[in-house]
Amino acid sequence: MNITAFAQYAGVSKAAVSRYFNGGYLSAEKRAQIAAAVEATGYRPSMQAQMLRTRRTRQIGVIMPRLSSESCARMVEGISRVLDDQNYQLLLINTANDNTREVRALDTLRHDTVDGIILIATMFTPEHHAVLQSLHVPVVIVGQQYPGFSCVFHDDFGAAQAATAHMLQKGRRKPGYLGVTLLDKAVGLARREGFDSALRDAGLVPQPQRNFQIVQPLYASLARLIYPHAHKIGADVRHADDLARPFFTHGRAHSFPAISFSV
Repeated sequence: MNITAFAQYAGVSKAAVSRYFNGGYLSAEKRAQIAAAVEATGYRPSMQAQMLRTRRTRQIGVIMPRLSSESCARMVEGISRVLDDQNYQLLLINTANDNTREVRALDTLRHDTVDGIILIATMFTPEHHAVLQSLHVPVVIVGQQYPGFSCVFHDDFGAAQAATAHMLQKGRRKPGYLGVTLLDKAVGLARREGFDSALRDAGLVPQPQRNFQIVQPLYASLARLIYPHAHKIGADVRHADDLARPFFTHGRAHSFPAISFSV
């Protein structure tokens, strides 16, 4: 059934049908007529026809770095809930922490039909900059600050500084730090700087040998990398739950005296 046939069935104009499905103004009587006709026929407007007419797809592309990340999963869940409330569909792309795939995903969405892009970002390369500047749809960047774009981010420096200061107040004087690459300006660099700042505020000198940078393929073996240094570390600050979990499990098994902070 097309819109013309449906309008005739409902006893209203095609314009009234269009306003009904697009949230426009209608009298209560006409709205009730159309609602009854929808219930009786199951009619829904053609998505393709709406896209051609309005040049909107009601789809939002969401690019995430890892499906296995608990924090990313929570973000996507919240995004999905809000989009669903507004009758938008979520188009999800997982890049597996691969910068090349992330740039390719942005370029794909630039050419495909989405009404906007949400990028859960980790780091930016010159290729990121080039493709971001070429986009002609709204973009929101989550987790990082990037000039010229709407960004939603944490105070990573302040969080790491506060967590470390709290740990030091508990009497730990030989803290260690477990984080990701410093090329990640938020989770890597800002949190590391917050950690070092808290040490200096407490009159301690940051010790590079107590800082460990872990990348994705090493998550499973990070405990084996760090525990040979356990005698040098009196407590640790970990940057995220998924990074901290195997470290904490291994530590309990080896009676490592650590206070755990996930920022």
